[in-house]
Amino acid sequence: MDSNYNLDVLREVGNFESRMSKVKLTKTLPTDRIGFTKQQEIIKAYLAAYEKVGSTSVSNEDVAQLVGMKASTVSMLNAFLVDVGFIIRSESGKYTPSSDLLSFSKSLHFDPSNAWTKLAPLLNKTWFAQEIIPRLKLKELEETEALTHLAVCSNADKEQSAQLKMLLDYLSTVGLIARDGSKVKLPSHKGGHVDTKPPLINQKKNDNPPDDNAEAPESYTLILDSARKVVVQAPSTITAK
Repeated sequence: MDSNYNLDVLREVGNFESRMSKVKLTKTLPTDRIGFTKQQEIIKAYLAAYEKVGSTSVSNEDVAQLVGMKASTVSMLNAFLVDVGFIIRSESGKYTPSSDLLSFSKSLHFDPSNAWTKLAPLLNKTWFAQEIIPRLKLKELEETEALTHLAVCSNADKEQSAQLKMLLDYLSTVGLIARDGSKVKLPSHKGGHVDTKPPLINQKKNDNPPDDNAEAPESYTLILDSARKVVVQAPSTITAK
């Protein structure tokens, strides 16, 4: 038998075993063939195309024309957008923006600088948010540590590192997490660090008249965070040490 034939067979068997040894992803990741900024454009383009065609399902071609890309490239992102809940796939193979994305569209018109934060409730339900945010309630994470947690959960390897980082980009863009250098943490308005010495504001005299032996107390409002405040009354003569 031809020795070259045997080598070809062995080579094909080796390639097959190598492919089989790669474990499949258990979660849907965004494609790394499209940059994150361009992915944001595609999301908005689904809304624009939806309005352009008269509020009916749109095709990859409809979206591709608006972002200057090939339809086949746009389609690489669809599985992730469907998984998160940005768009809904119809039986015809076309796509419709979800109710959350339509609400986001209204925010783009009235408050574009904060529009992405309107998608925080939607992103908060995703598998990657549920994997990271509970951990951040306990402590800040190094980015590499956060990526490791996402990799384990999705069965990803180093080849998907860029895709895993994009998951953090999505969470950061909608305001669910914050980045500080190599650190990943909760933003201050989401239960982050509370100043142990909050500023005193709204200082004013108490309307109740003082008794004969004490001065009228004054009211102080201590802001703990965006959702909590404490009103304290104390004599005006008290001093801090």
